[in-house]
Amino acid sequence: MDLQCRYLLVNRTFEEELGLTMADVQGNTPDLLFAPALAEQYLSNARAVIESLQPRTFEETVDSSDGGCTRLSTLFPLLDAAGRCTAVCCISLDITERKQVQAARQAEAALRESHRELQRRAEQLGHLTSELTLAEQRERERLAKVVHDHLQQLLVGVAFGIDRIGRCLSTLAPEHAAHGALASAKDLLEQAIDAARTLVADLSPPILHDSGLPDAIEWLARNMHETQGLTLALDLELDASPTREDVRSVVFESVREALFNVVKHAQCDHAEVRLAKDGADQVRIVIRDQGVGFDLQQLARGETNGTGFGLLSMRERLRFLGGFCSIESAPGEGTSVTLIAPLGSEPTSVGMGAGPDQLTEPLSLQAPQDQIAAVKARAVRVLLVDDHAMVRHGLSLMLNDEPDLDIVGEACDGIDAIAQCEQLQPDLVLMDYSMPRMDGLEATQRIKQRWPDVRVIGLSMYREADRAAAMLDAGACAYVDKTAGTDALLAAVRGEFVPGSGQ
Repeated sequence: MDLQCRYLLVNRTFEEELGLTMADVQGNTPDLLFAPALAEQYLSNARAVIESLQPRTFEETVDSSDGGCTRLSTLFPLLDAAGRCTAVCCISLDITERKQVQAARQAEAALRESHRELQRRAEQLGHLTSELTLAEQRERERLAKVVHDHLQQLLVGVAFGIDRIGRCLSTLAPEHAAHGALASAKDLLEQAIDAARTLVADLSPPILHDSGLPDAIEWLARNMHETQGLTLALDLELDASPTREDVRSVVFESVREALFNVVKHAQCDHAEVRLAKDGADQVRIVIRDQGVGFDLQQLARGETNGTGFGLLSMRERLRFLGGFCSIESAPGEGTSVTLIAPLGSEPTSVGMGAGPDQLTEPLSLQAPQDQIAAVKARAVRVLLVDDHAMVRHGLSLMLNDEPDLDIVGEACDGIDAIAQCEQLQPDLVLMDYSMPRMDGLEATQRIKQRWPDVRVIGLSMYREADRAAAMLDAGACAYVDKTAGTDALLAAVRGEFVPGSGQ
């Protein structure tokens, strides 16, 4: 181009792209050959080069029917011997392919960043989901503890009181209205105790915290058979129990969730549960059924008729705790759920914990002391051991009505019970199963080792046969459900001691 921006000379490529000949181009300015925007780019940059005597580079986009192209154009001055600009030369390089590669790389980088952001959001969502489910589990345990440690024990204390009132009313005629009213009250109380026991089991069964995961799964198997008709084949390693309470709770709830899915969706009444160590620091639980199965792709798409949320929640909770969950299933081939969780190393607390050791003094219905003073000297010396003051108080009032039983002391846990045995030398210890610091099982073992002649009767809110067997193996002579009533407890005592003999 000359100094008036008129084309002087163009090459063959220029002619081919514009479809013009040299004669058509010579003497014309860019605004006569190009679209206004592109022409303005050439004119403004050419004038700047003439004025500054410095090269200028810019990108130009040329639209065409085949998609157009992008060129990198550089304009530079042609100088004479005196350094004056005599013309402007333009060299253009087609960079369409380079720009496409750059665009593809930018899109790929943006996609990778979007993927990373999606992963971060997914991890945040997983963390929040796990926190939510663990908060729910902690709240379930707290509610179960409140019901077990307070409501159930209060109900048992009331039951002891009702039994005692019934004994005091035994002189009334059988047809007296008081007997019917008392029987109705006792029936309602028993229903309330059963409802509280069921609620505790549904929320967070105490056996899980007191005895560990294998015993809790055995309890669950019995419960599922009794309530849902599901028969379970168990293969449990007794030492494969996580030490951390949060891990035990999440694993147990995951097993229960998987078994409820069998009941609701598998269309079969048999399943198997295997629990074993997986290496030195993990446990593996496999729940398998031979039911109808399902398509795993449906689970990924959320098309599982309500089962997906529970399974995904199970997976997220375990992942948050350092484990994982895998599911294998196919239509007609049953389902296998594998749970992996850390054994953990954190110490766990013993029992369900102690409640407040306070009570309001109830109305005393004791028989006149001068009627029983003569036989107390040769009565059976009884030590009451329970971490709930209301229960101890109810037992004390009830047993003090028996002239051949003498309540010589009370203890609130296993450690206190051993100290009281050494000091008081009782004939009989009524021992609660679940207590803080040291539970009744360990306390019974230690008492029988040091004082073999002292007899121990286990007491508990639990009806499980394995609890009774554990207490008997520890040295107890009997095991009585606290809700069984006064007659059952006295029958156990009478079975060990001849009335009035102290032996």
